[in-house]
Amino acid sequence: MNEQESSFERAQKYVQDLKGWYNHLLVYVVVNSAYLLFYFGLFDRGAISSYIPWWSPVIMLVAWGISVGIHFIVVNKGNFINRSYKNWEERKIKEYLDNSLMLVTALTPHIGYDNAARIAKNALKNNTTLKQETLKTGLIKEKDYDKIVDPRKMINPN
Repeated sequence: MNEQESSFERAQKYVQDLKGWYNHLLVYVVVNSAYLLFYFGLFDRGAISSYIPWWSPVIMLVAWGISVGIHFIVVNKGNFINRSYKNWEERKIKEYLDNSLMLVTALTPHIGYDNAARIAKNALKNNTTLKQETLKTGLIKEKDYDKIVDPRKMINPN
């Protein structure tokens, strides 16, 4: 159960890190947009921009842009996937947990060790989820699977 808990915590940490990157990107866009609007004199008719050297906005955009890019790479570790949908945080956590083969331990009392081991091996070999492989065998129905394999119950059974 400790491994399940750490898996859930890792998924939560990843999602929190990704949210932090989105906030970083938003601040970058808003601050630099306002800065460039002032630099080109759209709000003050050039009063401030006459005192700002030409290289100042370039350095700000490039340096901060590099830091946003590095932050993105660190958070994603090279995985560039689309994350624009509702309930993103919950879905990402669910996705990481669904791909965890450790959840097979919850099935063992219901289908037996040999069947559970075979399902886990097939899921790994076919690059599918545990749920897909379990339903493919017909040993458990989908609604029963969802009741049995609930990571939150596995972490805290009370």
